[in-house]
Amino acid sequence: MEIGDVRFLNWEAVRVSNGLVEVIVVPSIGRIMAYGFCGEKNLLWHQPQLEGQALDKSALKSNQIPEWANFGGDKVWPTEQSQFPMINGFEWPPDPYFDGLPHQVEILDKGIRMTSEVSPFCGAQLVRTITIHPEKTQIDIDQTMIKVRQGRHSELEPIPLTLWNVTQIHVPDLILFPVSETSHLDGGVYIFPLDNRTEKQLSVTKQTGSLKPSKAFHQKIGTDGENWLAALCGDTAIVERFQPVSGIRPDGNLTTEVYACPDYVELELLSPLHRLKVGESFSYPISWDLLKLPELAAPEDRQKRVLAWARQSKM
Repeated sequence: MEIGDVRFLNWEAVRVSNGLVEVIVVPSIGRIMAYGFCGEKNLLWHQPQLEGQALDKSALKSNQIPEWANFGGDKVWPTEQSQFPMINGFEWPPDPYFDGLPHQVEILDKGIRMTSEVSPFCGAQLVRTITIHPEKTQIDIDQTMIKVRQGRHSELEPIPLTLWNVTQIHVPDLILFPVSETSHLDGGVYIFPLDNRTEKQLSVTKQTGSLKPSKAFHQKIGTDGENWLAALCGDTAIVERFQPVSGIRPDGNLTTEVYACPDYVELELLSPLHRLKVGESFSYPISWDLLKLPELAAPEDRQKRVLAWARQSKM
């Protein structure tokens, strides 16, 4: 296992690799910024104009709306977006203590541990332990939300908290997702009202669905399917897995969401909501994995191979 400091896109970063795949985190912006096969393309998207930059905390010190930068990569939101105005005091951006401000990093035997500052908005702190399997492409991301103190608006306590992963990847050829047989959604998928052309990009059966990202308009869907969310990116597929656990999730009880725009796609995993008291915590582990696909395989064959792989594999 190789773990060490590197320079990545003008940031000071930490790289973890087993010789097969690599993960790179950038502590100064609190996120994972690279994941892929060693020597090959990074599957995670980033904003080139923001390379090497960091958030300015001056607005936070004066209680103004904080700065936000769409760095890319993978990060976590602690509350559902509809609650931002009430909990944070502004509709956008997300809580900067989770999305953009520095995290502390600790080197472990098989990976790293990232710890955020305590957010004054929700009173919580995020701890993520990222490890690579010694001989596989899989990485495990153990995540814990800790309620350290009450949030800024004590009358809202206990605040509903979630571990909401947002992974920005380069625009893939296709996104695949499971469809729950007991779905509470019409057709097993919720289409957010961004563009009425989204429905034409969807294909849904009783067990699985797919979304073809558009290069012309924005799309967003949500599902209540279990276990995984995958994307086909040329000759490589990425899958994000999670364990089905009971509880009510954000956005009308969705387990996954996908946002697609011409520049990138977001794969989003939503944990159940937890109303924590000070001193309490909850965890929501996830994993990522990669699959190399035959270069000359037909699109239909690639899709079948990825579906079989995503269904049979577990965290």
